[in-house]
Amino acid sequence: MKKTRTAIILSLVMATTANAEPSETFKSTTDTTRNADGSYKTDSSVVRTDSKGTTKTSDLKEELEVDSKGAQTLTSDSKNTTDPKGLGNETVTEKQSEVKTDARGSYNGEVTEQSVDSKGTSHESEMTGHTEVNPDGSTKTTITGKNVTDPKGLMNSKSTETKVVIENDGKGNFKDTVTRKVDGKVVKPVTK
Repeated sequence: MKKTRTAIILSLVMATTANAEPSETFKSTTDTTRNADGSYKTDSSVVRTDSKGTTKTSDLKEELEVDSKGAQTLTSDSKNTTDPKGLGNETVTEKQSEVKTDARGSYNGEVTEQSVDSKGTSHESEMTGHTEVNPDGSTKTTITGKNVTDPKGLMNSKSTETKVVIENDGKGNFKDTVTRKVDGKVVKPVTK
């Protein structure tokens, strides 16, 4: 096992005021642990404050696990925050994802993201994907997505849902089906 730690601290000092306070600061840290099988775990953080006092932070945790059959699971969690000084209008975005693959190439994946902007509007999105690879070479991929926007949390949300199914018979013939809902109402499905 190999463990590394990186830390960078940088302050840019510009004498713009009589007391010569730093006008911009930056700090970054990363901890990573790697194993012989290719798996790893990493944690990183970045904090930056600009000359106007706006603070931006980014935190990321990521882990890759590899089993004895070659299957892999990658998980990731991140949080990004922008906070203008004293204005009470912080913006936060959080994202989680997980992707699992097997030795044949089949995979399952899921990504979720939530954010609240400076006006109080919440945004949520979810996406899942699944591909099954069969021994005969045929595949079926299903991707679903949902986006919800709720202005200022007033329960007047708008949503869009999409489902895409792509089938390959292993001989080069494809069938695509797209289904879409807007605010719960089905929009005409498309099949190619």
